[in-house]
Parts: sequence; C-alpha cells; structure tokens
Amino acid sequence: MRSNFITKIKATQKLAKEKNVHNWYNCVLQSIMIIFITSSVLSVYTITYVFEVDETTPINEIPVLGLALPFILTMAISYVFLEKLIIIHISLYEKIHKIIFNHWQKFDMWYFRRYRKHSPLTENLSKLQAKQAKLSKKTRKIIIGLLIASLILFNVFIRIPYILESIEDKQLPVIDQETEQEQQQPKENEYQINIRGAG
Repeated sequence: MRSNFITKIKATQKLAKEKNVHNWYNCVLQSIMIIFITSSVLSVYTITYVFEVDETTPINEIPVLGLALPFILTMAISYVFLEKLIIIHISLYEKIHKIIFNHWQKFDMWYFRRYRKHSPLTENLSKLQAKQAKLSKKTRKIIIGLLIASLILFNVFIRIPYILESIEDKQLPVIDQETEQEQQQPKENEYQINIRGAG
C-alpha cells in the first residue's frame, strides 16, 4: 500500500520530465499545501459540529481524535488525491511554459530583426543556466530547502498580526468585565452610605 503510493508519486516526476516541467518539487509542495489547507478547514468544522467544541473550549478538553483529525485527514486525502493534484499542476505548468515560450520566441525574433543581436532576456537566461549547471546537487538541495523554509517563515510572519489581534480580542472582554465590576461596586457602596446618612 505504502510502496504503491510512493511509486505513483515517482511516476509523476517522470511525467514532469517528459512534459519539460522542471519544477516538479514545486508541484508537489503546492499540492501538499492545498491538501493541508483543505483538511484543516474540514477538521475545524468537524470538531466544531461533531465534538461540540468552540473557541472558548480549552485544549485539554478537546478529544485526542479532534486534535489528530487534521493530520488524519491530510494523510487520507493525500493518499487519494495527491497524485492527481500533482498531475494537474504539471499540466498547468506545461501550458504556462508553452505560452511563455511562444511569446519569448516572438520577442526574440522581433528584437533580432530590429537590432541584429540576441535579446537581453535570452542572454541573461543563458548566463543563469550556465551558473546553475556549475552547482552541485547538494547546493541545489540546500537552495531549495532554504527557499521552502523562507516561504514558510514568510507565511508565518504574515499571519502573526492576525494571531495577535485574535488573542487581544479574546482578552479584552475579560478585562472590560472586571473593570465594569470594579466601577459598579464603589458606586453601590456610596449609594448605601448616603441612604444611611439621610436616615
């Protein structure tokens, strides 16, 4: 079962090479992110309506199955749909590459007819390809890992203000209730003292 799943994913890498799609890792990463977001949304609604859990429920009162549900759904959806999503991404990138290549070729022909030399886009691309060819496999893997880590950190950095706002929104009503109670108590005492003095 597991070996069959791995062979299917490896087959998508061969398909990407056949269709001249070099960013196979990007296709896999995007497919996994889509599956994880989908499973997270589904698990939130499932935990809310099945286990009757809301935002005020503490974590220790949530069932273990509810906490593990996002990972279970991610694994289940990945086993069924990951290969198909990767193939969809490969076909989309193939079409995008064809559109870009056709427009690039037209621009090169127009630039060569006018200036009798290669366009700066082609020259810069050839320089980048030459530099990339000199890199070893280890350095390429390190660069890919750093890019993935930077994307994850960038996503977390964007979400930090929203997380802080949600925490402040949850804390503010508690503070307001305490201050209202403190303000009401002295007023009641003063009112009682005045009545006794009048009597």
